Amino acid sequence: MTSAIVLPPTPTWAQERITAIYQAKSGDDFTNAFDAFVSKNVQSIVFNGQTLSRDQYKQQISGEKFLETSATVTFSGTVDSPVSGSSSVSSFVALSVEREYDANCDL
Repeated sequence: MTSAIVLPPTPTWAQERITAIYQAKSGDDFTNAFDAFVSKNVQSIVFNGQTLSRDQYKQQISGEKFLETSATVTFSGTVDSPVSGSSSVSSFVALSVEREYDANCDL
């Protein structure tokens, strides 16, 4: 018996991946979470109004994030819009993310 794979809605998927990035407790966890969120084939990402390469985006996030003991990630706004003209099921997701870190960490 085979069962169908049921994927979460795109905004939920994105929120889960971003949360994993900011809650990563090691460099390997961060890299794995980032790779699970951003395809290695991505050409550019718009982040806070700036167009960045995948590597620039990874540096930006890792520069904001440090290997803390805990992080709380909340999403104050999420927009999901289908991509017109796409031959596959795809959508554009915009998220407003707030992060709070535990300052008591060993680096």
